[in-house]
Amino acid sequence: MTTKILANRSCAVCGGRCCEALHRMDLAVFGNTSLPNSYQVVACVDCGFSYADSDGSQSDYDDYYQYMSKYEDKSLATGSGEFSWEQKRFESVGRLIDERVLDRRTDILDIGCANGGLLNILASRGFRNLYGLDQAAACIREIEARGYSGYRGGITDLLALPERRFGVLILSHVLEHIFDLTLAMRHCIRLLNDDGLVYIETPNAAAYGQFKTVPYYFFDAEHINHFTSRSLANLAGRHGLVVEDLGDKVISAAEGVDYPATWILARKRPGRMPEQLGDDGAKRGILEHLRYSEDSPVHDRLQALADSGRSIIVWGAGSYTQRLLGHSALGRCDIRYLIDSDKNKWGKRLRGIQVRGPSDIDDESLLLVICAAWVGSRIYDQAVNMGLRNPCIVL
Repeated sequence: MTTKILANRSCAVCGGRCCEALHRMDLAVFGNTSLPNSYQVVACVDCGFSYADSDGSQSDYDDYYQYMSKYEDKSLATGSGEFSWEQKRFESVGRLIDERVLDRRTDILDIGCANGGLLNILASRGFRNLYGLDQAAACIREIEARGYSGYRGGITDLLALPERRFGVLILSHVLEHIFDLTLAMRHCIRLLNDDGLVYIETPNAAAYGQFKTVPYYFFDAEHINHFTSRSLANLAGRHGLVVEDLGDKVISAAEGVDYPATWILARKRPGRMPEQLGDDGAKRGILEHLRYSEDSPVHDRLQALADSGRSIIVWGAGSYTQRLLGHSALGRCDIRYLIDSDKNKWGKRLRGIQVRGPSDIDDESLLLVICAAWVGSRIYDQAVNMGLRNPCIVL
């Protein structure tokens, strides 16, 4: 049963604050960040948009992404187009832009460009004036080395860009991370030519229940907005954009890992504000995913481990571990330290537990618990190849 609350964070799609509380999510967050360690997942009563009712601020999230940036490392994060599964995702977006934008001199800005994988696809299709925005300095250096123009910053830094406008803006898997969507959309609209196009793609909350993955997979510190194609269209309409096309699709989030996505293509039409349509798809998808998460056998395995009092090492300091530390018996286990291959996490702490690199495993008597949503088997192979003799389980 859900209850109605007055949200701290107003709905970015319609401005309402009366919401249904769907689930309280508790997380472990890195000690040097100011992100909240819990929030309510809510659905707006007026329009149905679902989001995290976080009591943080946009500056908190901006600071977090600068502090925890991983997207410059091509081996750890997507965005480079280095992998065939990722190339396929970029090709689908490039093909759509190719079909709708005939002038190859059109200025195109990819917001959250990472290492420029999508820019490469657009360049291969003949587009000449390509720009990228990203918070990671290494990503900007990468795209500039490939001949594209780069701007360092987040979506709320768009006002600081040189006075220019673009014919196409691309926000692919960006808006789910943004706390102040209203501010972000206003900045985007200011940069867009009259009659310009915006392509927006996000995870598809309406399909969460169809993807049986690890518990609470779609709720973490970073993904705080849960869109459907209808709520994306409603958000676009509120800011003077008219949707020309939309759809749902399944993309690859890693090799062999399917992920639900939704997208819209909208055109700037000053003075137009289409009527908003009600949307309960996200709420239904979220509740279905929650039922699956709460029934996961992972909970019984972790409860038994906590009850045993056995000392462990957890390999993985990403979102899955952060969720389980806050939302399962993993938080009650005797964890000596965490292991992660992301050098940017080394020395940092989750719930006071230090993160180390794989080469720092120094006690082969400790149980090694591998906690990674997509790459658990790959980590297991890595441990074997390192010659580690720890007993091991993969969650």
